[in-house]
Amino acid sequence: MATIQEDFQLLRSDVTSRLATVNRNARRYRTLHTSLVILTLVCGILATTLAADSAMDTKIATTVVAEAATGKEPAPLAKGWKAVCGVIAVISLVGTVSQGIHSLLKISEHRTKALDCAGRLDALTIELAQPRKEIVEKVRSDYASILKDYPEYVR
Repeated sequence: MATIQEDFQLLRSDVTSRLATVNRNARRYRTLHTSLVILTLVCGILATTLAADSAMDTKIATTVVAEAATGKEPAPLAKGWKAVCGVIAVISLVGTVSQGIHSLLKISEHRTKALDCAGRLDALTIELAQPRKEIVEKVRSDYASILKDYPEYVR
């Protein structure tokens, strides 16, 4: 039979290991979340800029895009405008798909759950500051609950 000190050390080590795993998962979700939000914003801004430039006929951005697509300055309402509309469509599609993936995969929800799990494991780590039998028993119970409630985040 393990002593309370050995039991305490084993439990503390396991909680610390799972916390490191959850923190890695939380960082991964945060990175994915941030990347998709930035991609959505950039694509939306680019599409809006091109659309506004086309609508106002200022030719600040649309001329550059049209020249890059056709290799020359576009004639009014010719190939250049079609290229601009095509670029707007592609950028809008990428932004829409990015937002759709973000929503479909529920990245924000996973990020929140991973951070909640990490917080609960952090709390257990703090509780394990003293190797007392009643603390070890309570932490073991709480730890089992975390493993049950957050299986995909602690692996």
